[in-house]
Amino acid sequence: VGKYADKIYHMTFPPPPADIVDRLTQRSDDTEEKAMNRLKVHHSNVDAVVGKYADKMKNIDGDRAKTEVFAEICGIIDEM
Repeated sequence: VGKYADKIYHMTFPPPPADIVDRLTQRSDDTEEKAMNRLKVHHSNVDAVVGKYADKMKNIDGDRAKTEVFAEICGIIDEM
């Protein structure tokens, strides 16, 4: 197995160590085209859910301290 067994590498960010590059494999569906398609499907699914539950959804600013975000979530749940 070796010392790199628990690591995940990207060919650019972060690149694998030179001594294991030849042993690495890449998934057949790991292409930009496939990733773009998965993202398109994801957005389609999200849009469908948002459309159905828009009147029940709440927007929360997650770019704050986790205690603030949690407190806001608890407040929304308490109001239900």
